[in-house]
Amino acid sequence: MTDTLSIVVKQKREVVEGPLYKTTNTVESVTGIEKEIFVMNTETQAFEHVATVYDMYHLLNTRSAAQTAEDEYYRASVAIKSYESLDDALEFASYTLGRVGYLAEQYDEYTNHFAGEDEHTYPGEG
Repeated sequence: MTDTLSIVVKQKREVVEGPLYKTTNTVESVTGIEKEIFVMNTETQAFEHVATVYDMYHLLNTRSAAQTAEDEYYRASVAIKSYESLDDALEFASYTLGRVGYLAEQYDEYTNHFAGEDEHTYPGEG
């Protein structure tokens, strides 16, 4: 069994020229999981979504590696997104942090699920 899983994300929200509402999510530190939890488009470098457990095991964690492998997506530790609407920006900021929490729960369950002890009786009681 691995150490307790944790992900520390710093989320910076700011108003930039436009005006645009910009959110920058940066993975500051992790335990029991890789830092690259944001799925990015290899060609455009645009943020697509927070990784799933599947993504953590199947996507490369650098753009250059994804380019070499001709993969459409890769994982990164920073995700930036801007919106013209404050409501959309607030929804994105909240949703992204919620998805990080969900990834932590699912990844921990998947990777630490094997260890334990069960008792089974056959044939089962009817």
